[in-house]
Amino acid sequence: MPEGTPKTLEERRRSHLTEYRTTNVPPKGTGQTNTVDYGNKTAVDIEKEFEAKPGAFEKKISHDLIEKAALVANLLTIKVNNLLPWYKTERKPAVDTTSESLYSDQVRPGQLVILTHIAAKSATTAPTTLELSIDRRGEDIILTRQVPSAADISIDFDGQVIMVEGDRAKATFYGSTAGDLLDASFSGYQIKA
Repeated sequence: MPEGTPKTLEERRRSHLTEYRTTNVPPKGTGQTNTVDYGNKTAVDIEKEFEAKPGAFEKKISHDLIEKAALVANLLTIKVNNLLPWYKTERKPAVDTTSESLYSDQVRPGQLVILTHIAAKSATTAPTTLELSIDRRGEDIILTRQVPSAADISIDFDGQVIMVEGDRAKATFYGSTAGDLLDASFSGYQIKA
């Protein structure tokens, strides 16, 4: 239809139905998108219709509504109670100077762990490289690999990584000196899978 050609009443109803889900077309040329006849009611009269009368809430609360509210409250409580803190700290002296690894506990069956933080350091001498990863069935998922600037300076990972059943977090120290005290801490939270 060329621009400026007036629509028929039927065309207006179809487009109005598409846009506003009603065929109640406003008067032509008014610029209104929809009209509602409120009669002689004022805004104050209409507002009063939404005010609750004394005892109105008591009448609408049914046994079914109480049961549904209790179910929702119980589900929210279960969800909160299933979110538990998870952390593990490991410390040991370095024996192998090529590579030493410290591990968190494995994720138990029926659980998920959201790993949020790993910190690892060597107390006396800096290793050549420190790698923070997830050990998933023998495969390493590397989160970060860095060279510590000095001894007793931690390398950190902060984020959110989902660990599944059997996974464990891992800190690997490459090029440590025998006898170095290696530290690693792992934290996050666990939930039921």
